Amino acid sequence: MNNYVSYKNFLLPPNWEKVSSYALDEERKNESVLATTFTNAANYRVADIVHHPEYREILEPKIQLFLQDACGKLNYPIFTPQKIEMQLTITRDGGFYKKHRDNGCAPNRGRKISYVFYLTDNFLGGELVIHHSKVATAIKPAPNSLVMFPSSVEHEIYPVEKLVGNNDRITINGWIS
Repeated sequence: MNNYVSYKNFLLPPNWEKVSSYALDEERKNESVLATTFTNAANYRVADIVHHPEYREILEPKIQLFLQDACGKLNYPIFTPQKIEMQLTITRDGGFYKKHRDNGCAPNRGRKISYVFYLTDNFLGGELVIHHSKVATAIKPAPNSLVMFPSSVEHEIYPVEKLVGNNDRITINGWIS
């Protein structure tokens, strides 16, 4: 059983330019808020988020378009999305997210498929690590790629090491219910 699927060159060049420029502007503005978890566990997640990123109108239809294919490849029952959550996440130098499930607590139980859309890759670390059947698969960030996986799958983000003059780990990620 596959535990994730990846799509390269997710957006066509004009839309890729719009979304990536927006994300880099958000990184420079430094107006994001500190990410939290529902458990409020200390030292569990270190990242900043923008709750309502721009360009939902570009990303959401594309995500819906790929959902049926992803469900098939993941051996996950095909479903009609009721809700697509989306946030811009900026994981700065030293940032991480410990092992968790995206539908592991009551407010999130309806989440079925999680996704990560990568916008940058010029840093060290920051891999999405998916755990399945005692096997860990590290997925190296690649700009303009989308990774989808069941929200019930345990995963984490390895610590990021920002290189001088480069960007942070920037993604638009979310959950489909």
